[in-house]
Amino acid sequence: GDVHLFRVPPFRERAPAPQTDKNEASAISQHTGTLVIRTLPVECRFRIEGLGIDSEKSSTEWRNTNVPAGNYDVEVTALGRVLKQAVTVSENATVEMLFNFLRREVKVYADTGKKNAAGDGKSDLPLLEQIRTGEKALAAVEAELKQVRQLLKSEEQNITMKQLRTLVARRDELDHKAQRYRYRLQVLKQRVELEKKGIQEEEARRRHKEFAREYAEFRQLEKDPDVGQNLKLKAWNQLCRKWGVDPGDRLGRLLWDDETGKPYKVLVYSMSLAPDVSMELVRIKGGTFRMGSDEGDGDEKPVHDVTITHTFWMGKYEVTQAQYQTVMGKNPSFFSGENRPVETVSWYDAQAFCEKLNDILRRGRGLPKGYEFRLPTEAEWEYACRAGSSTPFSFGTVLDLSEANFEPSREQLREFGITKTQRETLPVGSFKANNWDLCDMHGNVWEWCLDWYDREYYARSPGLDPFNRRPSDSRVCRGGSYAHPASFSRSANRKYLEPRQAIHMLGFRVVLGPVPGELGPDAE
Repeated sequence: GDVHLFRVPPFRERAPAPQTDKNEASAISQHTGTLVIRTLPVECRFRIEGLGIDSEKSSTEWRNTNVPAGNYDVEVTALGRVLKQAVTVSENATVEMLFNFLRREVKVYADTGKKNAAGDGKSDLPLLEQIRTGEKALAAVEAELKQVRQLLKSEEQNITMKQLRTLVARRDELDHKAQRYRYRLQVLKQRVELEKKGIQEEEARRRHKEFAREYAEFRQLEKDPDVGQNLKLKAWNQLCRKWGVDPGDRLGRLLWDDETGKPYKVLVYSMSLAPDVSMELVRIKGGTFRMGSDEGDGDEKPVHDVTITHTFWMGKYEVTQAQYQTVMGKNPSFFSGENRPVETVSWYDAQAFCEKLNDILRRGRGLPKGYEFRLPTEAEWEYACRAGSSTPFSFGTVLDLSEANFEPSREQLREFGITKTQRETLPVGSFKANNWDLCDMHGNVWEWCLDWYDREYYARSPGLDPFNRRPSDSRVCRGGSYAHPASFSRSANRKYLEPRQAIHMLGFRVVLGPVPGELGPDAE
């Protein structure tokens, strides 16, 4: 009644002498198979005696395609438990092992490497054909298994014990076979999904690259002074029709949408305030971005994911002195100029401008339902300033004097051959717009935001539409100014001032968006 277990070392061919030629050595090295180890959970430690492997595993699977044929003991440790299993690796075959610590069980699936009707094993057939073949084989096995189980449950008295044992053995064999087929089909379907996803991603990258090339050609043509306006409009119409965008009746800008895999037109709405004074608003679609900076000041940390769930319209430019004069009937600016940004305005002055603008629209064409003119929240401002970028500035890692109005360093003065700095505001739109068609988000004047300032707000702010309502001594302002170095104009840089302060480097831009009461809740 005793059971004795004998372990026999695997047979391995060896070269008879050091002079073995390369062909014979190559034939000997081919006596290998593939061993795949999967675990639940993924994090574990595993040892394989005979291969000298003692390693940590933190990926979905461990795979070795060059394991010498033979017997091995595999020991896996996870969750304070140890599971051991002996396994045989055959030549040109694949053995897959699943160590399930949640159920404390080990399953071994051997693939002989031979083609069969069930698609079980390696095959040169396309994946979809393997899946169809495997599903047919699985259906046949499950049908037979159902019949065997019905016989075992029957009240037939003529079944002998030998036949009963045979039926039980056949049931176990079919059950194990069905499990192998299901597992194999699952793997094949996962491979199909991965291939589909890879093809789709590659096609999206190809289309994006093609669009970027064609759009860059159009932009270069648009800037060419020798090309007539009619020809530019014709090129614009052709580009838009090819990519399924409504061209409208004038030139515009296109942006690529990663979610839909196609471009969309940047919508700019021009609102008339007086016969010769208008305000341009750019449509900003909601989305997710990384807010803050690890390289900045302490109040810019931690970097966190923020989602703007709504679409809003933001002023393409900072509010100008002409616009402020038209709406408020006065101009408090230190630097005079109709197209310069209004400055020397407090947070309350900016709020009063927005409220007056709302009154004008309510008496006229009306406001969109649930929307009003207001200052941007801090999150909306940074989201719009970044315009899809993750670098310190929307234009890249550095900012130069051809991109914004700021106080340059001595090195930048030498580089641009400047002996004296401007140190005053410039007309809005003096520099190129960012990728979302917004101008002067870096430099010129600081811009008031809606939020109260809290140095520690990022540590507790919500991920959806954050807006700090908790009162403090200061309000947030963003963007830098003509009197500050480029580092102050970073997308993530935060500044705060008392809401009653009004200085000649401080202005604002407006947003047409959801009323503050309908923005995301503040986190306590």
